[in-house]
Amino acid sequence: MSNAKVTRNLLVFGGVATSYFVYRGIQNKQGTRPIKPMELAIGGLGVVSLVLGLFSLTQK
Repeated sequence: MSNAKVTRNLLVFGGVATSYFVYRGIQNKQGTRPIKPMELAIGGLGVVSLVLGLFSLTQK
């Protein structure tokens, strides 16, 4: 796997997981569904991979 492919995958996964986590956070604020610990872990992983992807973009 090339470096660009890894970066793209990190950005895609990070974006999807982070936006899902934000969506769940909004639902939690409205009181419809509380956030489960697993969703918290997925959101954290998403933020980390988004940051890693952006970091590797700036290192070129």
